[in-house]
Amino acid sequence: RFDAVDLNFETAEGGFEKKGEKTKALVSGANSKPMPQGGKSIEKKIIKDGTITLRSQKVELSKIWIDSLLKKHGGYYQSENLDNNDQRISYDLSVRVPSQHFEALLNDLQQGKEECMGKSISARDVTEEFVDIESRLATKREYLQQYRLLLSRAASIKDILALEENIRVLQEEIDSQEGRLNYLRDQVNY
Repeated sequence: RFDAVDLNFETAEGGFEKKGEKTKALVSGANSKPMPQGGKSIEKKIIKDGTITLRSQKVELSKIWIDSLLKKHGGYYQSENLDNNDQRISYDLSVRVPSQHFEALLNDLQQGKEECMGKSISARDVTEEFVDIESRLATKREYLQQYRLLLSRAASIKDILALEENIRVLQEEIDSQEGRLNYLRDQVNY
């Protein structure tokens, strides 16, 4: 999974302070650890987000350096915003990296020439939601299979139409829950 990192860079030039890059990096990681539950192990699903603010003397060089760190850690920019005016140059970067690289990326960012002005990290455990959705999906798939079996045996048009409507509604619910599950997987993995 990936977690978010917010990077802020500031640079001083010409006797006045120019605020530089502000980078928000979304980094998620599958910080998944088995969690025992009723005889079977459940893999924890954790979504991490982080923000880091850096001050730089050379914002442009700092941006190139961050580009190289993202490449090194298999990440990418989710969004990139540049604000360049008379008072400051700043970047607001939102990046996503594989969860297993989250801590390493933050460590690399703090070890650079840029001054770390602030950092915050948060984690959300979505294991319960993940398990709940998977369980509901399994049940709905079983019902869907039973409805399709009944449909193959239906004799009247009225029964066929009623079963087809039940199948349609159930399929929509399955599609919706699969979409949510895929979203959670993405957030856990990046």
